Amino acid sequence: MEYNKEMEGKWTITLTGSAYRHDFTRLDALAAISRARLAADPFEPSRITGASDPAGWIGPAVDGTDIEVFAEVDHRARTIAIFHIMEARPHVIRTIEKAQKERE
Repeated sequence: MEYNKEMEGKWTITLTGSAYRHDFTRLDALAAISRARLAADPFEPSRITGASDPAGWIGPAVDGTDIEVFAEVDHRARTIAIFHIMEARPHVIRTIEKAQKERE
């Protein structure tokens, strides 16, 4: 999946307070997104009524730890609102893998 090609140009990237809950940083999230080994937009239905379905990435943080990053992506407005960053869990890896394969 050539996710990064779709994202060329200027984008506004924000992080919510919840994104910092697991001690990863904005730089970790950007590293994981830019070097993602798995990416799907969306990867699962939103759990919040009225919210857009989130995108998900699995990629390495700055220190090389595989992390999962979830965000609401608005392609029209060119915004990414990251709300979740943590060490990648097996069930999330499987979910994003499945969603990525369905979109290929």
